[in-house]
Amino acid sequence: MPKFKGFDPELKSWDFPMIINGWVHKLSGSEFKILWYILRHTYGWQKDSDAISYRQFRLGIKKKNGEWLDRGTGMGFGAIKKAIDGLVEKGFIEVEKSKDEKGHQAVNSYKPRLLKQKSGNPRLLLSDSAHPNRQSVATIFNNEQSLNTPSIVSPKYSSLKDIKETDLMEISERYRIPLSFVKLQLEKMTNWLEAKGKKYKNYKRGLMNWVLSEAQKKIETQQQKKGGFVDADQI
Repeated sequence: MPKFKGFDPELKSWDFPMIINGWVHKLSGSEFKILWYILRHTYGWQKDSDAISYRQFRLGIKKKNGEWLDRGTGMGFGAIKKAIDGLVEKGFIEVEKSKDEKGHQAVNSYKPRLLKQKSGNPRLLLSDSAHPNRQSVATIFNNEQSLNTPSIVSPKYSSLKDIKETDLMEISERYRIPLSFVKLQLEKMTNWLEAKGKKYKNYKRGLMNWVLSEAQKKIETQQQKKGGFVDADQI
């Protein structure tokens, strides 16, 4: 098994939900891996829930072009089921079971369990009912409360130089499009900005808009030619 290459020294941000702080010790190693995978494929893709098979939990997702989006958790099916059951029991996730047209068991959908507040948007909930002696964690997302944990400030991307290779890979994974396409859009955006003398307040967001716009154009063009669905991996 190859050794991990190491973390990118430019990667200073951490987007894992802060509400997990103070609760990791309640999870087994297997439960943490499954929870991480569910969060990666829901909040990581700006989704509320995601249909994930046991095979995907174990082996991950391979794109049509042969590239691996991820390699899963590497866990066995028995360990996966036990971890999911544990996460449900402890109040971390919810499982939506589904059946196909013939009534057979289909792939289940998973989502982080949300805290339902009287006002405002629901937030990620780590169940207090499972641990009644602990103080409620609902205040973690209350702006009027101070946290003992340090604040995490993402790069402002006020310059093109702030966009690193890791950002390009993140955009590629988020929109499930080839990394080469993202790099091409970065080059096109850079040339356009220099030619027009324009600036962006946030260059990463600007690049994301370029990628989405150009991908949509290509997909619409190919749909008109083929008269059917076009996979974003193939743009």
